[in-house]
Amino acid sequence: MKKRFLPENSFRKINLNLIISISFRTKFFYSVSRIYIICGLLAGWCLAITDPAQASHGIFSHGKSYSNNTQVGGLSDISDLLPALPQLQLATADPAEDDGFSFLSLIPASKISGYTGYRFSANQQSGSDQTSENSFTGGAGLSSYIWQPWFARVKGDFDATQSLNNTGTSNTNSTRISGNLSFNILPLSRYPLTLSYGRSDSSVTSTNGLSSATTSSSTISDILTLSALYQWDTSLNFKLRTSVNTTEREEESNQTSYQNTFGVSKIYDDHRINFQTSSSLFLFEDMVNSEDSESLSNSISLRHSYTPWKNVTYHSISSLLLSTSENPLSESEQAMIQNTYTLSWTPRDQPITITGISRTLADLKTTSDTSNSSSAGETKIMDSALNGQLGITYRYSPKVDMTFSGDASYSSTDLTTTTTSNSLKASTVLSTGATGTASYKGDQQKVLDWNWGWGTTGSLSTNITPEQRTHSQAANINQSIRRDFSFPLFPRLSVVGNEGLTLNKSIDSPVGTSVSHGLRLSESNSSESRWTSSSVSFTDSRTLSGLEKSSRQLVNLQVNNTLSLTQKSKLSIAVSAQTSRQTSETAKAPWTTSSNGNIDYIASNFLDMPNLNFVSSLTFSSDSLIPLSLKTSTTESEDAVSWNRDWKVGLKFALGMLRSDLTLKMSENESSPRATSLSFNIRRQF
Repeated sequence: MKKRFLPENSFRKINLNLIISISFRTKFFYSVSRIYIICGLLAGWCLAITDPAQASHGIFSHGKSYSNNTQVGGLSDISDLLPALPQLQLATADPAEDDGFSFLSLIPASKISGYTGYRFSANQQSGSDQTSENSFTGGAGLSSYIWQPWFARVKGDFDATQSLNNTGTSNTNSTRISGNLSFNILPLSRYPLTLSYGRSDSSVTSTNGLSSATTSSSTISDILTLSALYQWDTSLNFKLRTSVNTTEREEESNQTSYQNTFGVSKIYDDHRINFQTSSSLFLFEDMVNSEDSESLSNSISLRHSYTPWKNVTYHSISSLLLSTSENPLSESEQAMIQNTYTLSWTPRDQPITITGISRTLADLKTTSDTSNSSSAGETKIMDSALNGQLGITYRYSPKVDMTFSGDASYSSTDLTTTTTSNSLKASTVLSTGATGTASYKGDQQKVLDWNWGWGTTGSLSTNITPEQRTHSQAANINQSIRRDFSFPLFPRLSVVGNEGLTLNKSIDSPVGTSVSHGLRLSESNSSESRWTSSSVSFTDSRTLSGLEKSSRQLVNLQVNNTLSLTQKSKLSIAVSAQTSRQTSETAKAPWTTSSNGNIDYIASNFLDMPNLNFVSSLTFSSDSLIPLSLKTSTTESEDAVSWNRDWKVGLKFALGMLRSDLTLKMSENESSPRATSLSFNIRRQF
């Protein structure tokens, strides 16, 4: 696509209007002006050190194009400054019309965009006053570059919102204005630098209609961010990010936070190392209670990946956290070190995987009570933990899989409290465990036109703690059958059945026996204009012997239907209902039912009007088998029914850059009266 440039006079007008629109506050205007001046001086300095007689690579300087020899700051070629300089073909001014250097020539054509919008919403609930909201929004954006696209890119945006809210008893007027400006210097080089500044100014004024009392508040937020990347070569790079964020609330509180992050990534032949350090400082000033608080945290993390031998990988993550917090009532300090090491062996010629994981943790937290109460003192909590895991997965054959996992853990907690009476508490936990599992899956076979298959699984597990020792064994055998039928009414009917028998045994408990059965019927049908699927399933599981006999039954029904009424309209229906029951020797619970569904209708070019779309959506749910239950709750709990219905209809219209929508929503449930809301949105982009 051919790039179009604006005439110089037109750009001057646009640039002047943009500066006026962004400078909505004096402080913001001064900040933006300083950034413009600094970048302008930097660009002018680069032009000054460039010999106009030897500019190259199609660089646009003073409205002229020169040959392919460049001298920049003593460098023989500009590629010494930028390792990968793109070959850009930019429009140049006619040399016959060149009347000398112009500062505006440093900023060529810009891409300017924006939007304006309006939103109205009204809500009405039975028995309460009507609430309404009117919002006016607008914004503009700028995208350009200084001198050349590879030298510096500029992006800026401005947004403003004015809202008026009426709740019947009070009126609220809120205003929010925000702007962002960013400079990306040398974006295509090995060392791009990004500087961004953002400001948000919001105010809220409320008037109570009963007492005519007026309250107001305002909040101003500023954030300044600097991001830098330096890529030494393909295997080494450095990243830096620092930001300052301040928030001022009128006569309430001030908040300031500083965040810094530095990272290094290095790749060797078989090693990959990532090092990162970050720090954050948060300051809070409560002007109402004249109290200040401060929190500081520093973290260091190191990641290492290594391939010491063939098919062997090693990963490690180490982190250190140091944090302090201080307020008028207490002070706290925390130091935490955490390490994780993982070693995995996966040979390509053997169906086996062995993985070992080791974790260590040391956490010391000290809290001091600086109040004048009698309980003032110091509390220290020292947590330490060590955990090791070993996992082995072996596929003996395509039908037989075996797994083994073992773990051992140690944890200790020391609590020391220094008050008027000293106390010391300590606890230590040591545990080990192991689990082995083997499974077999048989082939599918034809039995009386049914696809039949079976499988079995066995497991052994043990767990040892200082308080107890547990062992358990379990065995399971299961089978499944499947067959597809075709009938005039159900051309694609599938029947799937399964059943299983499970035996388990643990210490000091009798052998437990449980059986399960399941049956599922599903049907699907599709054509050019219709797609339908439905299914009904039933599951039953029972414990026949063991500590306590129990049973559970579940019945589930699902129906989905999508129908294309015309080429421009579609109807979708989805309904599901289920009922379940769970009983035991000591308790017998009643059947629990629930149902939900939705009906959606979408029509494009509604009423034969181009670009007009109609949407209707009905959502319902109920604690009964009838989704659209008209039954309301009563004082008797056994007759109480919970239900909810939401119906939303809307019109959407689009014409070029204009978007608008009108939505009406009605909600109702058993515990609250009917609520109706109406909203209208219109938005124009340019």
